[in-house]
Amino acid sequence: FGLINTLNLNGRQAPLNIYAPPNLEGILQSVLGDYSHRLQYELVFHGLTMDSAETILETKDCRVSTLVMNHSIECLGFQFEQIKQKPNVSTEKLQALGIEGKTIGQLLAGEVVKDLEGNTVHLEDVTLPSSRGCIYTYCSDTARKPENIQRLNDTDVLYHEATFLNSRQDRAEATGHSTAKDAAWMAKEAGVKDLLIGHFSARYENLEPLLEECQASFTRSHLALEGHSFELSTEGLKLV
Repeated sequence: FGLINTLNLNGRQAPLNIYAPPNLEGILQSVLGDYSHRLQYELVFHGLTMDSAETILETKDCRVSTLVMNHSIECLGFQFEQIKQKPNVSTEKLQALGIEGKTIGQLLAGEVVKDLEGNTVHLEDVTLPSSRGCIYTYCSDTARKPENIQRLNDTDVLYHEATFLNSRQDRAEATGHSTAKDAAWMAKEAGVKDLLIGHFSARYENLEPLLEECQASFTRSHLALEGHSFELSTEGLKLV
């Protein structure tokens, strides 16, 4: 709620889209009260479906969809998929056909051109299969949920909560949370490239045992720590 006020003080005028559980809309209106009428921008609330997955946003660059978590209360995870738009043009194919200069631009614009021998050439004749974009999936708060494995199969980087060590498996199950071993199991079964773990119980001052428990089953596991930045790609992640 403080962010809404800060954006207003900073002069925001573009609409602000809020995606959240349906019951949050009433809470938001109650907290804002009459102040909502003094906002310089529009609040657009999108109530999410809490019992099934759905695509909530799709643009030319990305797609955002939800996953249903396994928690003590209704909870959703999110999957962010980068959409690649530009075709991968083969330089070798262009050279072989003698296509160069402004003719390449015409081809990329969707026009039909001619090669050196006068044959018709379409864009698909000189492109390679498009590489997919990066997929990042965020799963928290949740206990281990095998039903989500299929949704995670194409994920490059998975963030999964690891609230407890496996020695507290009983506590994890009782509260709808995961152990570090659970998070590693999800990552390994889904075949993701890298695993980020977080949402650690305050009982753990030293987080290394959580990381070690993950890495025992899934080597490319990392701690999600405040102040750390990661670069995500289809190759996984790296600390920057």
